[in-house]
Amino acid sequence: MIQRDAAPTRSRDLFSDADLQREFEAVQRQLTEALDELQPPLSELVRSQLAESLSPQRVGVILAASVGRQDTPLLCKQRVLLAAALEMLRLALVIHKLLLRREWGGGQEDDRSWMGSVILAGDYCFSRSAVLAAQTDEPQVVAIFARALQTVSEGHLRRLFEAEAGPFGEDEEVVDAGLLAATVLASETSDEATKTIALGQELLRSGRLAPEEVTFQRRRWQAVQEFIAATNTPL
Repeated sequence: MIQRDAAPTRSRDLFSDADLQREFEAVQRQLTEALDELQPPLSELVRSQLAESLSPQRVGVILAASVGRQDTPLLCKQRVLLAAALEMLRLALVIHKLLLRREWGGGQEDDRSWMGSVILAGDYCFSRSAVLAAQTDEPQVVAIFARALQTVSEGHLRRLFEAEAGPFGEDEEVVDAGLLAATVLASETSDEATKTIALGQELLRSGRLAPEEVTFQRRRWQAVQEFIAATNTPL
């Protein structure tokens, strides 16, 4: 009960746009409800990493990019699910990174048990991210997400288990897939989608808005920029 009461406090007044704020809180609820299905000790492990992985600026960008010219309750539900799916995917990656941070040698049984818990927790989050994406009921979005899931999971595994594997831009992969899927949900034209994707990438990278944006999304883009400027947190 304490955890459920604490979640809204963290999200209150992050965004100046009231609709964006409500949808951000809906994303948080989707994540919390998904994690409620886990039992200890996996639940504690996953919840301990959620604060590190959850990115209001990334969520805000996806929720802005997927606003349609004719916005509907269905589209609102779809973009909340998309944003939650991306954050769940990011959470899975953060959890699996714990394998790199571990100082092994606490005992073979302890090491094996801990490794098993981390792998199970990460795999659960990967699975839940796919379920959330599927719940959008938009085949193109599901296909985009499936490709992103495969790309980031394979790149992540290479970095975990191949000593000579180079750096892998998993955050960029997640964001790019999310922005592309968002433009599909919003039924944007090719020109609009190109502008939206470039705008989202630049805003997360530098905290600056591009000079052109899709006009029916302007209010949300400005709210996300205000948050990034106030907190000095480009991605």
